[in-house]
Amino acid sequence: MCELGEIGSRMKSALCEQVEENVQQIRSGGKPRQVDLLACLCSESRELRCEVNCRLASAFLDVSDFENASVCIKRAWIISDFSPEILPLFVKIHLARNDITAIKEAYKQRGVKESLSSNVDATLNYFNLWQYAVATHLHRDYYEYDYEVLRCVEKLASPYRMNPPRRKILQGNKIKIAYLVFGVTHINSVLIKNNKIMAKYHDKERFDISFYIPDSIEDVVRAPQGSEHVKDFVSYGCKVHVAPAHLSRKDRLLCIASKIFESETDLLVTSALLADFEHYFIAATRPAPLVAGLLQGPPAQYAAPLLDWVLSWSPHPLMDTPCNGSLVSFEIGLPDRREIRPATRDDFGLPGASRVLMSVGRAEKFQLFEYWIAVLEILQLRQDSYYLVVGAEEMQLPFRDELRKCPEWQRVRMLGWRKDCLNIMCLADLLIDTFPSGGGHVLADAMALSIPFVSFENNYLRNYDQTEWSVVDCFADIPELIIQRNDFERMKETVFRLLDDDGFYRVMSETCWEQVQKRQGNPTKGIRRCEDVYRKLLSVEHW
Repeated sequence: MCELGEIGSRMKSALCEQVEENVQQIRSGGKPRQVDLLACLCSESRELRCEVNCRLASAFLDVSDFENASVCIKRAWIISDFSPEILPLFVKIHLARNDITAIKEAYKQRGVKESLSSNVDATLNYFNLWQYAVATHLHRDYYEYDYEVLRCVEKLASPYRMNPPRRKILQGNKIKIAYLVFGVTHINSVLIKNNKIMAKYHDKERFDISFYIPDSIEDVVRAPQGSEHVKDFVSYGCKVHVAPAHLSRKDRLLCIASKIFESETDLLVTSALLADFEHYFIAATRPAPLVAGLLQGPPAQYAAPLLDWVLSWSPHPLMDTPCNGSLVSFEIGLPDRREIRPATRDDFGLPGASRVLMSVGRAEKFQLFEYWIAVLEILQLRQDSYYLVVGAEEMQLPFRDELRKCPEWQRVRMLGWRKDCLNIMCLADLLIDTFPSGGGHVLADAMALSIPFVSFENNYLRNYDQTEWSVVDCFADIPELIIQRNDFERMKETVFRLLDDDGFYRVMSETCWEQVQKRQGNPTKGIRRCEDVYRKLLSVEHW
């Protein structure tokens, strides 16, 4: 209806000539008189007033007058009662203003409005857009709770709520655990890696384990690793249920919820409760007597008061989660260097005698300019060093043009997401942790490969913030390698010492290997701790 000044002939004929003249005046750099706008802006027709404001907003956008464009499109947005046809222009204008708050609010308003009509598909779509607005447009891992959003999804699910009674688990009977899987269509998903650890190491004599995938079978098969994940779950002796193809979103989710219910599940465990509101909708139907969540990241992505319990792998998220929960030492299992075929320097155009520094993480973890300057200063002072980044691409850095001006940028290789991350990691002399958002599994993998790291300590006196935290203390206690936050001078000194002092490097390499083996080397023990929590939740005494 309002796409960048393009309107249909019906709307064009409805607009007064004066408005069209004012639109042309704006586009030619002029400023229309206020009195000339009043006739149509004050039209008795709400529809016409909406169209006039859209026309003006589009014209102001064309000449980069974002403030006036915002005023007009906000007016149209309200007058139209949050019409989805206006939303694309609304988003475009506020992107130009870098006003992501307004965009989030618009997505939320659309979601709330769709929920009033019980439109499950559209509601969840808009709430997902709301959830990821900051990540999509600013490449920052920022998420927040909005309890109106949560209540809308819960109300949508309420007609389908199942509320099965708790099954009495007799002596010798298996406890039925259902895992709701998130990320099966993603490449190298850490969450799927954790699901596979659950699948492999659960005590199958005492637990009946099933994995429920709400993605359609079409999407799973089409995904690069989707079929492989399903086969792995089955190979570990677990049942797998994937949503059928050719169903609406609502029917697909209800199908999965019904399967969980019909299986007489004792406990449903979510992998990422709010990372996609599809998962929250399923949990809100209460297809199992108890619902727990794995707290594997930002609380506003992984937990909500609806949950009966959470299991957190690290302390900081648990501190700020509005749920009862347990801190569980979850051991991820470690790679064995002897079983990995290392990549070669030739694969990435590196000289044979080069020193390789490496970091691994999503683009959102590489958004601090000062961090990059520190890395480039290291390359400047060590001309034989190269920096490899797995997980992010150059185009995802907002300040890439500034970085390209540095000669040292020629010795940076940004490789994007790769399946062969461990093979590449074997090239590294040391791992530099991402900052201000640090890594998790990556640190453990590097330590298991005897590769020293340089990381930054966490600050537990701050509220949890996914964009600025570190989980290194869950994997290691090595003061020589864990730097105070923002101390890039100390970071550089530590890197130089590791590169130049062979004795120090050898001691740190051995210490890394020993500590990670002690803390993360026995996934069976980690799963037994989870099972202890599950049994506690299901015991009559607990409730």
